[in-house]
Amino acid sequence: MKSYIFLLLSLPGICLSANLTVTVNNIKNTNGQVLVGLFNSKKTFPTKGQEYKGNIVYPINSTSATTTFNNIPSGNYAIAVIHDEDRSGKLEKNIFGIPMEQYGFSNDVYAKFGPPTFESAAFTINKEDLLITINLK
Repeated sequence: MKSYIFLLLSLPGICLSANLTVTVNNIKNTNGQVLVGLFNSKKTFPTKGQEYKGNIVYPINSTSATTTFNNIPSGNYAIAVIHDEDRSGKLEKNIFGIPMEQYGFSNDVYAKFGPPTFESAAFTINKEDLLITINLK
């Protein structure tokens, strides 16, 4: 009897996750890889290496790329994307700190004088699968 109660209590947690599919558009060439970082905290967004989950799209076959994060728990998230043309694993910048590689964020928020806030790029995942499109700058 106890095992049935435990099973029933654990079901809501299972049902409150979804798959998140991210489509990245405006990729200017097929060099390198596309890094897609999924963040669940404003403390870590958009720092590479501190994402909740990360996916790499390689090889790049066209001007768009798609990746899926499976079984993501309900909550607020934000995405940061880099077209890592030289496969260095980071966003290359010039001596003034201006990005030399394409990048983008969820909600297509634009980075002015630094990265956007988590709140401006945030979206909510519930129990329904979600499709997000990001247009690289």
